[in-house]
Amino acid sequence: MSQIYKASVSSTPSVPTSFETDLQDTTTLALTPSTGSAVPQANTLRIGGDNGIKTYEVTNVPGALTIGYIRGDDTTVGATTADLITQATNTNSTLTFQFQLSGFSTTDNTGIGIFGFGSVINIAGAVTVVNTVEFVRNTTDFIAPPALDPINGASVAIVPSGSSFIVRVTGVAGLTINWSAILPGVATT
Repeated sequence: MSQIYKASVSSTPSVPTSFETDLQDTTTLALTPSTGSAVPQANTLRIGGDNGIKTYEVTNVPGALTIGYIRGDDTTVGATTADLITQATNTNSTLTFQFQLSGFSTTDNTGIGIFGFGSVINIAGAVTVVNTVEFVRNTTDFIAPPALDPINGASVAIVPSGSSFIVRVTGVAGLTINWSAILPGVATT
């Protein structure tokens, strides 16, 4: 096949010749042979993720792309709620997920870490939480009164919302808490 180059009136499209990475992998000896090929459409190649992985445009670094877990951040001021992640699900499917969540109180320099896992099912476009979501919590407020103790204060819940579910946190009266969460998972239909 021959290729024809036709000069553009305004400019020649720029095509990257290399991609930079954050780290080097010095242990993998070889990659498996490629079994597929993604062909750009209209000069655009869509890079996406699944099973808890998403791709992100880094708006503060032009030309940068990040591949990472589904994530969300927000702040609660007092005993308010914040929706950190709203995750869509496929119709007629089950999604098993894990989440890791951290909260830091800028008011009194205490923190909370929560690991959770559970499942949701989507039947005809309506999500239901399967049984209960399991949580493991750790707090740094062991010296002061337990404001971030999940029994007396900060909490997290998985809330169905149509065909999606929400990772929702509740803050503590008198505290400003910065929250971050990630959500890996696996879905089947």
